[in-house]
Amino acid sequence: MQAAHNLEIEEGHVETPRVSVLTTTFNVAPYVADALRSALEQQLEDIEIIVVDDGSTDDTVAVIRRFHDARIRIFEQSHRGPVSALNAALALARGEFIAFLDGDDVWHPEKLIRHVRFFEEHPGIDLTFSWHALIDENGREIGLTSRRWFGPISFEQLLTDNVIASGSLVVARRTALIQVGRFDESFGACHDLDLWLRLALQHSQSIASVSGFLTYYRQRPGQLTKNVKLMEDSWNQLLAKTRGIAPRQTALVASIAASNMSRYFAYLLHENGDYEQAQTYLVRSFRQAPLHFISDRRSWKMLAANVAARVLPASWYQLLRGAVLRLVRNQESGYIKAVADSRKSCGNC
Repeated sequence: MQAAHNLEIEEGHVETPRVSVLTTTFNVAPYVADALRSALEQQLEDIEIIVVDDGSTDDTVAVIRRFHDARIRIFEQSHRGPVSALNAALALARGEFIAFLDGDDVWHPEKLIRHVRFFEEHPGIDLTFSWHALIDENGREIGLTSRRWFGPISFEQLLTDNVIASGSLVVARRTALIQVGRFDESFGACHDLDLWLRLALQHSQSIASVSGFLTYYRQRPGQLTKNVKLMEDSWNQLLAKTRGIAPRQTALVASIAASNMSRYFAYLLHENGDYEQAQTYLVRSFRQAPLHFISDRRSWKMLAANVAARVLPASWYQLLRGAVLRLVRNQESGYIKAVADSRKSCGNC
C-alpha cells in the first residue's frame, strides 16, 4: 500500500491517546466540518483524529485544514477507494481504542465516553456499537432509526441481520482489530461487516451494543449504499467468504440472512424510486425464507410502502409518506427523549 502523503495540520498531537478516531473522506466538503466538530466536542477529550482523504476533487481537504486543533492529523492519498483509506488510517492509529466516523456522519457528545466506560466494565468485549438516527443532507432528523439491539451479538445473529449498519457506530479495541487483520480490500462494499464478522468468530461474547442514539447517520445522494448492484455483488462475495471460514455457522442462517438482505435491497431500490425492481426483490426475499418473511413485520411495512408507491399517484404517495414519517418521527423523538431522561435519572449508569 502506497504511504499516504502527510499534511499534518499542527504539531504536538497526543502521543498515546485513549481513542483514535478514524475518518476517511472523499468529496464530502459540505458535511465534513460537522463530522469533525462532533468528534472534537466529545466529552472524552483524550483522542486523536486521523483523517485520510481518498483523492477528493472538491474542497474537502481545504475545509479540514481550517481546523486548528492539535488532535487532528490529515493525510492524502490518490483515489483508491474507501477500504484502502480505512486501512491507511488504521495503520496510523495509536490509541487503545479505535472509533470510526464517516466524513458525513455526526456523533452525540457522549458517544466516546459511553463506549470507553462500557469497555472498562466489560473487559471481555472487543467491539461495541451504538444505535443511530437518520438525518438528511441538511442535518435534520428524518424520523427513522436503526434497530435497537441490546447486549451481545453473535456471528450468526450479525450475519442474519446487520444491526451494525454503519462504521460510524463502532468503537473497538485496537489489539482485537490487529489480531483479526485489516479490512479486505477486495470488497467494493460490505468490507466493514466482513471485519466485524471475523471478530465475532473469536469468541461468542466479543461484540455488544451500547444502548443509546449516539450516532447520526446522514442519507445523501451519491452514497455507496445507493449502488444496489455493488451492494448485492459484495453481499454475495461476503456470503461465499463466510461459507469458507465458518461453514457450519453460515449454513444455520444463510437463507434468513439472504432474505433479510434482499428486503434491504428492496428498500434501497424503493428509496431510489425504482418500485418495480423493489417488488422483484421483495418476492425474492419471500422465496428465500417464506416463514421468516411472513413473521417479520418489516416485510409487511416494506410491502405496504411499495404497493402504495406503485398504485397511488405520485403526489398522493408523497403526502402519505410525509404523514407516516411525521408520525414515526414523533414516536421516535419520544423514545429518544425517554432514553436520555432515564440516563439523567441514574447518573452514570
